[in-house]
Amino acid sequence: MRDVVFRYGDRVILDGFDSTLREGSLVGLVGPSGVGKSTLLGLISGELRAEHGSVCYPDLPGGPDHLLAASIGWIMQTTNVFGNRTVLDNVLLPAWIGGSSRTEAAASARDALAQVGLESFEERRCASLSGGERQRVAMARALAGDNPVVLADEPTASLDRANRDQLADLLVAAAASGVLVVVATHDPAVAARCDDVIEL
Repeated sequence: MRDVVFRYGDRVILDGFDSTLREGSLVGLVGPSGVGKSTLLGLISGELRAEHGSVCYPDLPGGPDHLLAASIGWIMQTTNVFGNRTVLDNVLLPAWIGGSSRTEAAASARDALAQVGLESFEERRCASLSGGERQRVAMARALAGDNPVVLADEPTASLDRANRDQLADLLVAAAASGVLVVVATHDPAVAARCDDVIEL
C-alpha cells in the first residue's frame, strides 16, 4: 500500500498510508474504535477503493492490481455461520462456490476442521455450538480454501480468555503455514502475538 488516502465524506480516515504486508506473517491493526481498522481491511480485500494511492498484490492471484475475492478468508466478530446447516456444510461452502467439486471441498473442509480441533463436529448444526466453537468454524472456513490471505475483524471480541487464546494460536499457526493474516484487534494479548503491529 502506497500513499493511500481514504475518507468518508469530509472525514479523513487514512492520509498517505504506506505499508508492505508479506505472506507468512501475522499483522495486527490496533487503535481506538473508529480509527480505520475495518476500513483498512476493506481496502486490503478490494471491497473498498482508495481515493488516492495504490494497493498492489504482486504475488497473489489476480495481482498486481486486484486480489481475487476467492483468495480471501474472512473471520468476523459476529460469527457469520449458517446456524441451520452442519459444521461441514459451513466450512466447505467457499471452496464449493469457488469451483471445487463437493467431494474436493468436503475433503478440504475436513482437513481444516482437524486443524482447529473440530474434526468430530462435522455433522453438528452450528446453532448448537458455543461462541468459541462457532468462531473456530469460521476459522476453519477461512483456511479450507487454502487462501493466501486471511482477514480477521475483531475475531476475539466476544470470546472468553481461553477461547481468545485458542483462536490466537490458530491465527499464529495459519501465518506460520505461509498465509498472510491481518487481524484488527483491541485485545493486547492478540496484538502481542503478532509479527508486526500497525497502530492507527
